[in-house]
Amino acid sequence: MAKSTAELQADWWAAWWIHDFSWAGLAGKPVGQYGDVLHGGAHGEQDLQAWWRRDPATGLLRDDATLRAVGELVRGPDGRDWHIAHVPLRWSDGSAAKDGWPEAERDCLAAVIGHRVAAASETATDRFCIATAPDGRAQLWGTVLLRAPTDPARVLHAVCDWAMLPREWEDTPMLGAGFRCEYANFFDGALFRRATFSADASFNGAIFSGVAHFFRATFSGEASFNSSTFSGGAIFYSATFSGAAHFSSATLSGDASFTSATFSGYAFFDRATFSGRAFFESATFSKDAGFQSANFSKDAGFHSATFSGDAHFYSTTFSGNTRFDRATFSGEAGFHSAIFSGDVRLDSATFSGETSFYSVTFSGNTSFKSATFAGETGLNSATFFGNANFDNATFSGNTHFGSATFSGEINFNSATFSADARLDSATFSGNASFDRVTFSGNASFGCAIFSGEINFNSATFSADARFDSATFSGNASFDRVTFSGNASFDGGEFAARVSFQHAGFLFPSPPNDARSIRFRDWHFGGVTEFDHARFERRVEFTASIFARLASFQQLTWPKCLADAQGMFSQAVFKDLASFQGAGVRRFAAFDGVVLQGGLQLDDADEPTANATFHTERKEAEAYAEREAALRHLEGGCRVLKQAMEKSSNKAREQMFYAFELMARRHQRAIPWWERLISHAYGAVADYGRSIGRPLLWLVLLVPAFAAAYAGLLYGGRGEALAGPTPRVVLVECLSHSAQRVLPFGPWTLTPAQIAQSPVQSLLQGPTDALFSLAIRGLGSLQSLLALILAFLAGLSIRRRFQIN
Repeated sequence: MAKSTAELQADWWAAWWIHDFSWAGLAGKPVGQYGDVLHGGAHGEQDLQAWWRRDPATGLLRDDATLRAVGELVRGPDGRDWHIAHVPLRWSDGSAAKDGWPEAERDCLAAVIGHRVAAASETATDRFCIATAPDGRAQLWGTVLLRAPTDPARVLHAVCDWAMLPREWEDTPMLGAGFRCEYANFFDGALFRRATFSADASFNGAIFSGVAHFFRATFSGEASFNSSTFSGGAIFYSATFSGAAHFSSATLSGDASFTSATFSGYAFFDRATFSGRAFFESATFSKDAGFQSANFSKDAGFHSATFSGDAHFYSTTFSGNTRFDRATFSGEAGFHSAIFSGDVRLDSATFSGETSFYSVTFSGNTSFKSATFAGETGLNSATFFGNANFDNATFSGNTHFGSATFSGEINFNSATFSADARLDSATFSGNASFDRVTFSGNASFGCAIFSGEINFNSATFSADARFDSATFSGNASFDRVTFSGNASFDGGEFAARVSFQHAGFLFPSPPNDARSIRFRDWHFGGVTEFDHARFERRVEFTASIFARLASFQQLTWPKCLADAQGMFSQAVFKDLASFQGAGVRRFAAFDGVVLQGGLQLDDADEPTANATFHTERKEAEAYAEREAALRHLEGGCRVLKQAMEKSSNKAREQMFYAFELMARRHQRAIPWWERLISHAYGAVADYGRSIGRPLLWLVLLVPAFAAAYAGLLYGGRGEALAGPTPRVVLVECLSHSAQRVLPFGPWTLTPAQIAQSPVQSLLQGPTDALFSLAIRGLGSLQSLLALILAFLAGLSIRRRFQIN
């Protein structure tokens, strides 16, 4: 807790008494000491007592008696001698000292100080305002001044360490080189408005108990306020710091204004404490600015500030609201481990160099709307307890949000990631929106956790996108998203509803690129919608589980055969899978899928389905891996057949069964005899789908075998056919052939009828063994074929009309 003004004053006076600025004590304080070298004063004075002995007008050294005679040396109640410049406000016993001086004594003190200041001269000093040559400055160490040394016509050259100084300094517009007020006590504040410090100035450890005004002050050299304490406000509005500005470990208890200040050199605010509001709006930092471990207890404003060098806010604490909107960071911007307890605004801020928010804590709402990050950006392990907004932000370099935690709502709407974006292991506890985001580089959300609703509507992934092992607990929407590169959703889960409606899985360029979209071993726990999605290239759902309705209505299938094969291999649909509007095509995509909840397909007519199948079968035969392509086609048709069987759709079942057999018979690894039978089955009965085709073949058997019988008769028993005409022979052969097909009713002949016909006698009567064997064998073959054709026709009728 910051000390009160009274406590600060008490501490300062206690330290002042310890330093002993009595007349005897001044003899022990060297003048012009620089390290081990003692330069002394301008006239060779070696200590403060000697400096005060010298008469500034005559240059003579005065003894104690002379000083007493002119009123410069007085004795205090403690029995010690004191120069009037060092007499305190109150003596150590509490009695009044300068506090009780009349105006005449105050005038005398002012005159003494005035002569001393007038005699001072410019002195060469280092950056710490320590003399590097004989020190010609006014040695006002430890003095207790009631009035500021004023001379508008002169430059003030003075050392005021451990001095108690008044408020009014405006009549001293020019402060000379090496102006030093270290550990000085400005008991009522300070007015240095429009003052000019011609070179280095040091206020290290100084106390400003009232408001410190440095409005439009100009510091031509380095300005040092390290460990200074500003109990009232600190106003550096439009101040100009040409050299380095040091405020390290400074304490600013009231409001601090550096609005429109210009820092041409380095600016150091490390470990500074801002207990009041801090204003750096429109401030300009031309070189590095350091705020490491600084503490802002109330609101901090850096609106429109310009950081041309590196900006360091490592481990800085912002307890109030903070604004960096429209700020410009040209160098590195480091906020590593910073803590923002209030709301933070960085809207339209520009980060041209590397930017780090690693392990930063944002407790309030945070806004980076329209911010621009040109270099690499790191928000690894950052924690956002409130809402976070990155709408329209632009990330040109690689961006890292790895292990970041978003407890509130997070928005990246219309943001642009030109390079890689890594959000691996990030946690999104609230709703998250990435609508219309553009990922030009790789985007990685591996092991990310989305507890609320998540939207990637109309997002664009131009390169690879990775969501491996990610968990989506709330509803997820990827409507109209576009994936142009690889995308992997391996081993994760959509626990609730997920929508990829109108999503575009675009064809890669060049076309033979092996990039793909993978949903391997992914769990779809809620309703899944891929309606109107465009699968222009390979999209895999290998070993994925669809626990509820999976809708792929109006789906656009991949154009390339290789992209479609086994798309749903080992996938399990526990509820209905709907592909209505997607057309009955890309049969190979269903190879290996498990359909437990039913399948919905278009009601495409059989000729159209046939044409589509033959097109895809020819495409498979022309494919480089021909056999594998045909096996996928066979497997997909088998799965569809089984799905239709489960739904008791006999016509569809038979159609896909035919497709399965046709895909199988074109495989070279299948035995020749099986392929031959398959061809015959297709030609004779269209794989059980045709009723008329087997009946037609059955009818054609009669004339075909009649001709065969006639041939055998003329070839084997021609001499016995001298009587009947060829026409009679053919008619009798047709009758015999019909008996083999229809061995009942009017086609059956009695023995008497056979005996009356020479042709029938030859065909059915006793003859020589060889001719009889030929006739019987041909008849048996015809009967067997007729039986098979009749069976196939009956089977087709049974399937067509679902006769049990």
